[in-house]
Amino acid sequence: MIVVANGVPDRMVRRLQRTPARVISFSHLLGHDVGRAVGAQAATGGALLFLDADVACTRAEIRPFLTALRAGADIALNAYPTPTQPTYDHPTAVAKRALNLALDRPDLGAASMTAVPHAVRRSALRVVDARFLAIPPLFQARAVLAGLRVMAVQEVNVRLRNPVRKPGTYPYSVRDLIVGDHLEAVHYVLAQQGPRGPYPDTVRDRGEIRHPDRPVVKSHGDSVGTGAVVPACNEAPSIASALATLRDAEIDPVWVVDNGSTDATGQLARASGAAVQTYPQRLGHDVGRVLGAVEAAKTARNLLFVDADFSLPGEQLLPFREAVETGGVDMALNDLSRGLSPRRQRDPVSTMKRFLNLALRRPDLGIASPTAVPHALSHRALTTLPRRALCVPPVALVQAVLAGLVVQPTAFVDVVGPNRRHALHRHGGEDSPTALSAMARFIVGDHLEALDVLFRERGPRAGFVQPRDLAAVDLPSAIPDTPRPVGEGVG
Repeated sequence: MIVVANGVPDRMVRRLQRTPARVISFSHLLGHDVGRAVGAQAATGGALLFLDADVACTRAEIRPFLTALRAGADIALNAYPTPTQPTYDHPTAVAKRALNLALDRPDLGAASMTAVPHAVRRSALRVVDARFLAIPPLFQARAVLAGLRVMAVQEVNVRLRNPVRKPGTYPYSVRDLIVGDHLEAVHYVLAQQGPRGPYPDTVRDRGEIRHPDRPVVKSHGDSVGTGAVVPACNEAPSIASALATLRDAEIDPVWVVDNGSTDATGQLARASGAAVQTYPQRLGHDVGRVLGAVEAAKTARNLLFVDADFSLPGEQLLPFREAVETGGVDMALNDLSRGLSPRRQRDPVSTMKRFLNLALRRPDLGIASPTAVPHALSHRALTTLPRRALCVPPVALVQAVLAGLVVQPTAFVDVVGPNRRHALHRHGGEDSPTALSAMARFIVGDHLEALDVLFRERGPRAGFVQPRDLAAVDLPSAIPDTPRPVGEGVG
């Protein structure tokens, strides 16, 4: 037993020294988790079990973690919190789930080395330096990428036993510290695997976007009102009704980007009075938004983005038009958090949306994202955001926030129910129930790409503080000085 006593009274140190434990003492507080790294460097056992002094665990609770190591696991994690726990929706749990998604380990849920108890095989410390235990999520990310076997063993509800700290106990937010730790771990993943992590973008034809670094338009001149951009591919059954609702909301002009269709989508759109841009090939997700926006913004001051595969009542579109026309909003988003139950906000895509908004320090956005329609952009946004950003909607969100644009959840429109289900939406099947669908993998990658843009601007923790005495463990650089793979990033 190794006790790392830091910042505790001398009398407590003397009491500890009368126990069988080995005591490593520091006169000052080391900060969260640094003691783990200190203790691990001093440990000699074949298995290292990590506990906190203020959370008592029974032998029956501890035993499965050590049993897992004997059975071949390198790292055995506490599965807490599970979806049955109210803390599963806490920002720290969202950060844990997002990291596991970035690692392509959705099976781990919200399990994280941030939570005790957990156990590490000593041989794992020959692969990942024990000093990285000072930032547990970073150790976890390094372990997974190094091929170590990481598994969630069982749930131990430590929240019920963890004493509630008085406000002001720490001169910083523990929640922000943990969110920052997981951001730093995600940054490491992207540094090793490229700006989209393990989720390459294989469906977008980004080469069709001319002058990607330019804004959508340089100047609006005498343009007025709000137009709409409607990407479409084989949407003949729904295109006419989708365009009719835009007329009801007095949206004009309407630009349909007909790409890769083999049916009558284009003809029906023209018959409905829309301007149609035709491309023989499929452009891939969101590219049509950019190409349509470039043309529509020449005559429309603001733009509304909708899809062609379902129609929405015109009155549901009005709040978005009004927000950018008269409400001083630059990016008006679908407020999905307002209308969806908490259970419907836990899927991988919603998790990444919420995590990105937490990283942007915009928790008020919930799971609002320009990935979802309808949303609208003001003329200021169209003259600010580069075209390449609109191609990856979460990137547009990041750049809008960084540019100081007004981003606001505007109204709730249920687009989850009426959205047509495609093969891309299917998950891995019964043999792999936690595997992500192709669509989910694609959108998770988009949010990682957006985080990569944020890291480039605000650093590897996106500006979240790290109040730790890392000198106590002499933590090496988290990111090696080697070029990362060329990815699909937008720079």
